[in-house]
Amino acid sequence: MKPQINSLQRGLLLSLTAAVLTGLLLLGPTLLAAEKPLRIYGSGASFPAPLLSSWMHRYTLEHPHIQPDYQGVGSAGGLKDLAEGRVDFAAADFRVSDEDAAKLAGGIVQLPMAAAGIALIYNLPEVGQLSLSREAVIGIFGGQISRWNDPAIAKTNPDAQLPDLPITLVTRVGASGTSYNLTTHLSAISPDLAQRLGITLTPAWSQVINRPGGLVRGSGNDGVTSLVRSIPASIGYVAYPYADFTNTPMAAIENKDGKLVTPSPASFAASMNSISQSPSIATLIDPPGENAYPLIALSYVMLPKQHNNPEKQAAVVDIIEYALGPGQEIAEQIGYIPFSPAAIEFVHQELAPLKK
Repeated sequence: MKPQINSLQRGLLLSLTAAVLTGLLLLGPTLLAAEKPLRIYGSGASFPAPLLSSWMHRYTLEHPHIQPDYQGVGSAGGLKDLAEGRVDFAAADFRVSDEDAAKLAGGIVQLPMAAAGIALIYNLPEVGQLSLSREAVIGIFGGQISRWNDPAIAKTNPDAQLPDLPITLVTRVGASGTSYNLTTHLSAISPDLAQRLGITLTPAWSQVINRPGGLVRGSGNDGVTSLVRSIPASIGYVAYPYADFTNTPMAAIENKDGKLVTPSPASFAASMNSISQSPSIATLIDPPGENAYPLIALSYVMLPKQHNNPEKQAAVVDIIEYALGPGQEIAEQIGYIPFSPAAIEFVHQELAPLKK
């Protein structure tokens, strides 16, 4: 027998239902807004990509409503994305001129955020630790040295069984900030390469390495690392964390003081110490010091001075402040060079106008 509902009960039930529905309609937009994450987009250099991604991952664990994403498409690609309004920030392995910065995205702030060595990685299993003089490095990247048993290489590897094999140079495809920093160093130590290659995002490698099979191009630092690991008798250049994480062999290279130095946290610290004692472009390009590693690069994060979404701008600023604090420990853990207190203070000062 079905229970009977009298008119009074029916009226109360209808009133209660209406009240619940009205409440849900009023609260619905608020609940949806609270659940909707704030998405932040960035793109640019692959050089700092592991570090930026690590910072963002850790930050999101503490701030789950903010979901940043970074794509390592190359320095030039990131600047293009920023200029065309597709991203909230960009990263590049070089600082653009003040004139260009004033025009880009209505004016940008450039913050040095990541520092690391550029490692020369190689695939010579039978050799062990490879050591390269400046003469050898210039010859390999300039095309004059084409085989691994060349006397210039043998001179600094007297006990190694260098193979009589052609050298395959693995470089970056397209515009690359890592290439820019490498050619900056090569131009500083070789007037010949300064003239033939110059300082550029897009080195004309095919003009200096013009032998069949002598040149292969990879996309991004990860692409170059993968190619070197898969091509016997090859050599390439990548940000140190990519080589360190994949356990890819890295050459010791001759520094300004004539010493052969392997890339490592200790040699990077020696380089940064030299740079801090005598801060200049020349010191950054080729830091002095007996234990200093000679190939150091900085990567910059570019933010628009006036973002069309203040909430996003505030979130990006907060992520950067996290990177300058707890994030410095993360940098050291994954192979980047932690910033000194003075460097951190400098970035804070550059960031200050965006917090007003």
